[in-house]
Amino acid sequence: MPHPRKKTPISILILSLLLSTPTQAALIITTDTTINSTINDDIEIRNNATVTITEGANITGKLTAHDASTLNINGGNIETLSLRQNSSLTATGGQIIRFFSSDNAQSQFSDNITVHGISTNDSSRAKILGGALTRWGVTTSGNSLVDVFGGEFTRDHNLLVYFYSRDHSTLRFHMINSDLPFGPFQGAGEALSGTLADGTYISPNQYLWLETQYEDAQILILPIPEPTTAILLTSLTLFISHRPQFH
Repeated sequence: MPHPRKKTPISILILSLLLSTPTQAALIITTDTTINSTINDDIEIRNNATVTITEGANITGKLTAHDASTLNINGGNIETLSLRQNSSLTATGGQIIRFFSSDNAQSQFSDNITVHGISTNDSSRAKILGGALTRWGVTTSGNSLVDVFGGEFTRDHNLLVYFYSRDHSTLRFHMINSDLPFGPFQGAGEALSGTLADGTYISPNQYLWLETQYEDAQILILPIPEPTTAILLTSLTLFISHRPQFH
């Protein structure tokens, strides 16, 4: 009597199919390129190339910049962006869902860019001059530094907009006025409100939540002169320097 055939569980069949399917190789870019269409593969920018991403671009895979490559984003949608080594980013438009930087990478966000989360590590640097930041906020780690001069900050689903500083990293807010004392932020967690350097007002209802993790992490609230004061000081300095000298 023949033995009944043993059935392979469907989960094992699925796993076998996945393991036998060749992985999709990343798209490597080594020359100056403009992207304005949908790309579902992972993308790696190498060889110090300059890549510009414009309106119409939709990158669903992971986009990674290596070496000393340059990335300019003025439109489109990027799911995950990572900067490594000495690469740099200037983002003025479009949308980035998740942003990561490490090594000595440099990034700048301004104008009409929307970012849902910024995470910096190692010795990377980031400047937030404008744009919109929402959902996951900013997390600094390693020895990284993030400077916040402006921008709109929006809560997602009534959650807080978090600003975490960890390890030996520093997060600096440049402000005209602040409800919290200027200088190093002290405390386990507190909301920030006031006016940023670009004149944007942060209301208490926006819930910008500041928190340091570990002893050497820093959050600094730094004062800058109000625009009218700065203009008066500049004018006075120019007047004094150009005043006729009588002997």
